Amino acid sequence: MTTVSTRVTTSGGIAVDVVIVRADGIVTATADAVSSELTRSYDELFLREEARYLEAVATHGLCMAGEPPLSGAEKYLAEVEVRPVESMGASEAAGVRYTGGGGTEWKVVWTFLSAPTPAQFAVTTLRTRTTIQLP
Repeated sequence: MTTVSTRVTTSGGIAVDVVIVRADGIVTATADAVSSELTRSYDELFLREEARYLEAVATHGLCMAGEPPLSGAEKYLAEVEVRPVESMGASEAAGVRYTGGGGTEWKVVWTFLSAPTPAQFAVTTLRTRTTIQLP
């Protein structure tokens, strides 16, 4: 098993630890925001906006309530991308991105299945691009 990591910062100032693990022909990349006063403030804002949205749904119906709010994680982690530098050919779409939970989770996971497994990955945000080399 091979593990490498780096830290990037989103445009909103959120520090994000990116860990890439290669084991048994599978590469898993995880982006975890570092818990901070900033992430907690985005969580509190999301929970207030979510309560207002749910109240609007209950009062006016789903069609009239508008769009549900984005969590801070959805807004700021959406700009973090992990992709193989080398083309994976027909398996290029093998990168599967998972997000989910109740709105206050600050984690994104990508899984890449390919033979051979990619050795270089680009980690990008709106401001930066870092290349990670797996040994």
